[in-house]
Amino acid sequence: MQFGATLATFVGDWGVILSNLMPYKSRSPKFRPAPSMATATLVANRFLALAAAAGRPLTPLQLIKLTYLAYAWNLELRGKKLFQEQPQAWQYGPVIPSLYHKVKSFRDQPIAGYLPLDWFTSNDALTADEQLLIDQVFQSYGAYSGIQLSSMTHQPGAPWYQVWHSFGRNAPIPDELIKSHYDEIRRNRQPQPQPQQ
Repeated sequence: MQFGATLATFVGDWGVILSNLMPYKSRSPKFRPAPSMATATLVANRFLALAAAAGRPLTPLQLIKLTYLAYAWNLELRGKKLFQEQPQAWQYGPVIPSLYHKVKSFRDQPIAGYLPLDWFTSNDALTADEQLLIDQVFQSYGAYSGIQLSSMTHQPGAPWYQVWHSFGRNAPIPDELIKSHYDEIRRNRQPQPQPQQ
């Protein structure tokens, strides 16, 4: 009983504090609500849904690489980030850290179900264009193994390669470098190796 009353008082006090602060926020010229943006988890869950529909479960390595490829192609084709978190150069290629921590417990086994969404993330935060891009990335790369996808992102001259060899472990991979690399791939239409069965 004591805890419930204390919680109600705290929640009530918090509401008063917020209502007192809102007039200041709304008058501030710097305050702008952040535009709704997808998260790496939301993108990953889209890939998990596509994989389930195709009867091809994904391992953590596949999911991390597919999510990175969606980020990269979105930068190239749409000129903007797919989600806010910056990919980093880790030992086995580009990684989105929050996504890695959500899937690492699966090790090399297929991921079961969907990943828990981040706070304040809506299931409908993906636009129709983003969904289409993710679908196309899955159609293009979804049949590759995690090792094959990792190998694609490790090629000399690729963004991961440049950052890993210049700045080392866990360095952020700049968007300009990613966009430039995938622009070159698109212009040269470099065919990707065929997935191994």
